[in-house]
Amino acid sequence: MNIIVLDLEYNQPSQNIIQIGAVVLNTKSGAMDKSYNKFLALPKGEVLDPFIIKLCGITEEMLSLASPAAEVLADFWQWVDDQQVGGKVWAWGSDTYDLKEQTFKAGVWKYRKVKNLDIKMLAQLYFDVSSKPAKGGLRTSLEKLGLTFEGRQHNAYDDAYNTGRVLYRICQDMDKVAKVRKIIEGN
Repeated sequence: MNIIVLDLEYNQPSQNIIQIGAVVLNTKSGAMDKSYNKFLALPKGEVLDPFIIKLCGITEEMLSLASPAAEVLADFWQWVDDQQVGGKVWAWGSDTYDLKEQTFKAGVWKYRKVKNLDIKMLAQLYFDVSSKPAKGGLRTSLEKLGLTFEGRQHNAYDDAYNTGRVLYRICQDMDKVAKVRKIIEGN
C-alpha cells in the first residue's frame, strides 16, 4: 500500500505554511522514491519570524524566491492526485488538517476526500502496547525504534522522510504480529 507522508513548517505567529515536504511511502517495502518539497512565499508584508529562521533554517531569501501559497497548494494537491494513493495523506500531528484549512482559505481546493491519520498518535499507541514510554517527538520515536534522524530537524521534507521511516518500522512489526497470529490460529 502506498501513502503520502506529509510535514509542514509554519511562520509564527501567523501559522502560515512556509514549506511543504512529502514522500510517497510503500508500507510493504519501505521505499520512498517519490517526493515533494516546496517553499511558499509569505503574504505581502509578513515577516519571517527570527525564531523560525533559526529553528528551520528557512530564510527570507528562500521564501522570496518561492511561489505564492495558492499556487504551491494547488500544485501540491495535483501532485497528490498524480500519486494515486486513494486520498491517504498522513502526517506527524495535525499537519494534514492544517493543510486542508489553509488550502480552503486560499480558495484553490474543491472538496477532496483525504484520509487523515496522525502518525504521532499511532506511534504513541504502538509504544504503549509495546511497553515503551510514549513521550517525545519524532527524533525520540526514531531512537526508540533503533533509528537515527536523517537530515535536519524542522525541515518539512526531512521530517516527512523520517516520519515515513517510523511508520514503516511500525508496519513491519505489525506484519510480524499478523504472521505469528496466523501461526497460532493454524492458518
